[in-house]
Amino acid sequence: MSSQRKIINIACAQSFFGHHLVDLSDIKPGFRLLDVGTGDGACLIPAAKKTGEHGKAIGIDYNDRAVKSANEKLEKCGIPNAAAYKMDARQMSYPDSDFDYALCGFVGFGSIYDYEKKEYRPNKSNKIMEEIHRVLKLGGGAGFSNWRNQECLETLRELTVKYLEESGKSPLRSIGTGYSKEDEEGIKRLMTDAGFTDICIHVEDIDVIYKDDDEWFYYMRRSGRNIIYNAVGEDYSAHKQLKKAILPLLDSHRRDNTLVFTKSVIYSYGTKTTDSPHKVDGKQTIVLTLASEDHR
Repeated sequence: MSSQRKIINIACAQSFFGHHLVDLSDIKPGFRLLDVGTGDGACLIPAAKKTGEHGKAIGIDYNDRAVKSANEKLEKCGIPNAAAYKMDARQMSYPDSDFDYALCGFVGFGSIYDYEKKEYRPNKSNKIMEEIHRVLKLGGGAGFSNWRNQECLETLRELTVKYLEESGKSPLRSIGTGYSKEDEEGIKRLMTDAGFTDICIHVEDIDVIYKDDDEWFYYMRRSGRNIIYNAVGEDYSAHKQLKKAILPLLDSHRRDNTLVFTKSVIYSYGTKTTDSPHKVDGKQTIVLTLASEDHR
């Protein structure tokens, strides 16, 4: 474990990653900002503070509970210049050139792009990034965060598969990684295809601490839900058996009675310097446009 890495507690992880994406982004006071896939506001809240009293931060999410949670947190924090709305990011209701900046934290593009084959999945399109690009003003920027690796979930999957094999059991369904595992080359391809330029990408490794075995498995049942439920189903007794079998195998991650796993995050930033890409005779071309009037 490198001493140069940031170390955070799992309970603070969501807030940390949201704040960090905002801190690394070029957000100015007075900006009109869009947060895509806002969840419960991990990015939206610090972004709203950064835009200031003369700015506006809008979060969108397709999940009703996420939107409700984000708005409740905004009210609790006393942030008047932000709000969250239910909206499909693939088809936003906002007009062209409506925002100065956009954030998109851990939405994940693995469902539309095959990072191993380096190609779009059949009948899938880059609609979310294209929509983000469309609603930005010329000169506007966007910041994305994506998972490059989550050691906790990789370990959970590996040990769960081993448990099934050694116990002679078959998984109920196919067991994936439990998250959208992405890479720098693929993210750059997606951003470029959507029309972004001046793309800057870097990766950060963060060590995440779980205070004990129970806390680790609690969070694995949340973030690794698909791994556990696809392996042994919803029966709590089956979860307890799995937990009992795999906890003794985590010794390499133990540090002073805690458990430590590394999360690798891809942070990427781009600028809208042209209109969205268009295809002419099957070939992609980019058309320059003038900035549109700001919609507020």
